[in-house]
Amino acid sequence: MASESSHLLPFNTLIHMITIKLSSSNYLLWKSQLLPLLESQDLLGYVDGTLVPPPRFEPATSTTLSTKYLAWKAADQRLLCLLLSSLTEEAIAAVVGLSTAREVWLALENTFSHHSKARELRLKDDLQLMKRGTKPVAEYARTFKTLCDQLHAIGRPVEDTNKVHWFLRGLDTDFSSFSTAQMALTPLPYFADLVSKAESFELFQRSIESFEPTTTAFTTTNRSRTTSHGTPFAFRSNQRGRSHSHNNNSSNRGRTYSGHGRRPPRCQICRIEGHYADRCNQRYAWTDSSAHLAEAFNTSCSLSRPKAANWFLDTGASAHMTTDPSILDQSKNYMGKDSVIVGNGASLPITHTGTLSPVPNIHLLDVLVVPHFTKNLLSISKLTSDFPLSVTFTNNLFTVQNRQTGRVVATGKRDGGLYVLERGNSAFISVLKNKSLRASYDLWHARLENSHHLLMCGGLANILNWHLHQLNVNNVFLHGDLDEEVYMTLPLGYGRKGESRVCRLLKSLYGLKQASHNWYSKLSFVLLLTGYSQSDVDHSLFTWTQGNDLTIITDLKTFLADRFKLKDLGTLKYFLGLEMARSPFGIFLSQRKYALDILADSGTLGSRPTSFPMKQHLKLTPEDGVLLSDPSPYRRLASSPTTRHSTTSFFITLGTNPLSWRTKKQTVVSRSSTKAKYCAMATTTCALVWLKTLLSDLMVLHPKHIIFYCDNQVALHITHNSVFHEHTKHIEIDCHYVREKFRFGLLILIHISMQHQIVDIFTKALGKDLFHHFVCKLGITDLHAPT
Repeated sequence: MASESSHLLPFNTLIHMITIKLSSSNYLLWKSQLLPLLESQDLLGYVDGTLVPPPRFEPATSTTLSTKYLAWKAADQRLLCLLLSSLTEEAIAAVVGLSTAREVWLALENTFSHHSKARELRLKDDLQLMKRGTKPVAEYARTFKTLCDQLHAIGRPVEDTNKVHWFLRGLDTDFSSFSTAQMALTPLPYFADLVSKAESFELFQRSIESFEPTTTAFTTTNRSRTTSHGTPFAFRSNQRGRSHSHNNNSSNRGRTYSGHGRRPPRCQICRIEGHYADRCNQRYAWTDSSAHLAEAFNTSCSLSRPKAANWFLDTGASAHMTTDPSILDQSKNYMGKDSVIVGNGASLPITHTGTLSPVPNIHLLDVLVVPHFTKNLLSISKLTSDFPLSVTFTNNLFTVQNRQTGRVVATGKRDGGLYVLERGNSAFISVLKNKSLRASYDLWHARLENSHHLLMCGGLANILNWHLHQLNVNNVFLHGDLDEEVYMTLPLGYGRKGESRVCRLLKSLYGLKQASHNWYSKLSFVLLLTGYSQSDVDHSLFTWTQGNDLTIITDLKTFLADRFKLKDLGTLKYFLGLEMARSPFGIFLSQRKYALDILADSGTLGSRPTSFPMKQHLKLTPEDGVLLSDPSPYRRLASSPTTRHSTTSFFITLGTNPLSWRTKKQTVVSRSSTKAKYCAMATTTCALVWLKTLLSDLMVLHPKHIIFYCDNQVALHITHNSVFHEHTKHIEIDCHYVREKFRFGLLILIHISMQHQIVDIFTKALGKDLFHHFVCKLGITDLHAPT
C-alpha cells in the first residue's frame, strides 16, 4: 500500500498534471507521461501488479471489511478516476465495466499498444521511402518534418543523423552533387541547417536554368519512316495527282511490270515496288536525321527551353491550362482550394499557376497546370479579353483576326475534331508581341515615388530588424525597350537637303512620352522573371519573401547589375528627399535638407526659431497686411483663407512607429462639421484597408482589430446606428463603407477628446505646451538640439 508522506500530492492536483489524453495514436506518449507521475506518488504498484490487494476480511471468518482493504480500495478508486480522466471518449469505450486500476491499465495496453507500434513502423517506412519528386524543396521539407513530428508525438523521436541521411536520400538526381558534399562533412550538419542549404541550392539551380541556354538530348529516330505530316509513305497519295499501290499494274512513267520473270525493284524510301529510289517522288520528303545531327545540335544549343506541344483552342475553358509546368516561365505551387470541373462532373486538381511567354515581351497570365489533362488548352474567352483578337470557326478551319485592323493574324485546322494552334505561328506571335497597350500616353502618369510603402517598409524594418539597401540605376530612362515602331527626324547634319528621311528608335529617350512606361515594363519583367511578386495595391512594390538574408540581397544586386547599369549605394541613407539614419534605438527619418531648401526659397533662412509655428486665434482676410509686389513665390506655400472646403487629416501608426499621415482639402463643401468628419473617417478607413493589404503583400499578418480614434461623437453614432436618416443622405456611400468595415470587425471606434487629438497638429494653430506635447507623441526629436 502506498505510504502516506509529505511528498504526495492531492488528487485534484494530479488531474491537472496530465496534459495529454489517450487516443489511438498517442499511447506511448501518454504512457511515458503517466509512469513517472505514478511512481513519484507511490501508485505504480497498483497498475503493474507488484502491490497485491490485502484480504477483504481479516480474519476470514469476519463479516466486516478489513481496514487495510478499505484503505487499498480507496486509493485504487482514486487512481481509477485519475486514469479515466486522462482518456478520450474513444479510449473510455474500451474500459467500460472494469472496476480496478489494474484492469483498466491492462485493457488499455492490450488495446492501444499494437496500434502505436504499427503506426510507428508505418511512419518510419513513409519517412525512409519519401521522394521529393517535382515538389519544391520547401514543401518536401515540410512533409518530411511532419512525419518526424508524428514519430516524436508517439514517443519515438528520430535521431538527427537519420533525418539528414533519409532527407538527402529522398532528393532527386539534380541534388546528387549537393547530397554528396553534405554527406562528406564531419560532423554531419543539423537537419534545420540542411534544409536551408537545400533551398539555397535549389534557388541557385533555378537561376542557372532560367537565364542560361540549355542543351537538348537526342535519340535515334524510329525506322518506320513517315512524312513530315506523320503519314507512312506507303499510304500517302502523290502530291502530283498520281498514286502508288501494292499491285503490279501501277503505272510509273510509262513502264509496266508484270508478275512474271524478274521481280520488280523495291524503293528503299517508300518501300513500294515498281521504281528505284532515285526516281521516287518522295526522296526529298524525308532525310536521315543522322545526316543533320551536328546542325540540329548546334540549333538546339541556341534554344532557351525545349519546344512545347501545340495548344488546342477551347471555348469552354475559363483559363489557359497546360499539363507540363516546365514550359512556364514562372510558376508557383497552387495552395488554394479551387479545382477544374470537366464535362463529366469530375474535379481535377490544380498543382501550379504561372505565366507563359511566347515571346519576351508578352505574358499569358494565370496559366493553370492540371496534370490530369493530356492537351494544352488555350482559353478563347481569356485570349480575346487579354488581346484585341476575335476567333472565327468553320467546319475544318479557324481564323484569328485582329479586331482593330481586321487583319488575319493566324489560321489553323481541325485535327481529330479539335482546333489546333501550332506552336511557332509567326503571325500569331507577331500580334501578341504588339499587343494593344494603346492607353493614351498623354494620359499615362505614374508617380515615381510613393511615401506610404516606403514608410511601411521602414517601420517594418525597425520592428523586424530588416536590412535596408539602396541602388542607383544610371540613366534609367535609357534602358527601356520600345514595343512599337517610333520614328524621329534626323539630327542636324545627318540629312541631305530636300530629303525627308527619318530614323527609327530602338531605345526610349528622355523626350518620349513612352520613356517611363517602357523602363517600368522592362524592370518589372526582369523582377517578375527572378521570382518577385508584384503588389496588387501598389504596382511599384515588388516583394520576394526569403528571410532576412544578406546573401540573397547580394545575389539580387549581382543579377540586376548584369542587366542594368547601376551603382550600389550600400545601406539606405538618403532616398527621395528622406534622410535615414539607423541606430540601436530605431530608424530616424529626417527632411532637414528639404526644410532648409524651403526656408532658403522663401528668404527666411536666417530667421530665429520659434517655439510653435503659428499664432493662435489669428484670422487672416484678403484685406489685411501689405500688398506683395510679387505674390507668385507664396502661392504654393499657402492656401486660400476664404475657402469653405473642410480638411481631411489623419495619422496612422504601426505599433509606436509613425506609418502614414495626410492633410488635404476635401473635394466638396460639407454642409455641417459632422458630414465633414464622416467624409474624413471614410477616407481614413480607405487608407487603413489599403495599408493592411500592403502589409499582407509584405507577408506581415495583422490579425488584431484596428483602433480608430475620432473626436466627433455624432460621426461615431452614425456608424453604430444602422438606420439612415436625412442627415446621411449625401454621405450614404461613405456610411455604407465605414459601417461594413466596422460590422466585420476591422475597426474599433473610440472617441477621443479634442485635447488629445494628435491630428490637430497638422490643421490647427496650437499653443506651445500642446504643440510640444503632440510633437513628443508623434515621436519627433531634434538630433541637432543641444544636450
